[in-house]
Amino acid sequence: MRMIAAAIVLASAFVGTVAQAQTPRSDLAQACSQEARRQSLSGDALTEFMNRCWAGQVAVPSVMNPPQSCEDQARTLSGEDKVRFVRDCNARSPAAAPMPQSCEDQARTLSGEDKARFMRNCTARK
Repeated sequence: MRMIAAAIVLASAFVGTVAQAQTPRSDLAQACSQEARRQSLSGDALTEFMNRCWAGQVAVPSVMNPPQSCEDQARTLSGEDKVRFVRDCNARSPAAAPMPQSCEDQARTLSGEDKARFMRNCTARK
């Protein structure tokens, strides 16, 4: 019975992830638009930025949906089943999150004023 409940939770998490999936092209469009708004671009600068972004010449933050936590996946379980599932799920999860890229690494594909603007904004956030 416990195995069936765990299988149902995993299956529903998978189905939810597939239903929310976007195409890489729409992810890129969303990321480029968000970055352009963040930089307050307009006019020719916006057109140039979007052309470069769509060509993959601009580093933009990922807009992928974050994975569900173990607790979110186990929300339909209760008692010992939930405790066991969360414990096992957390044991399978990576121990450490990936290190964030430095401003210089993120700006590697930029040049000129775009790179200077990005570096000013990026270093101001740190």
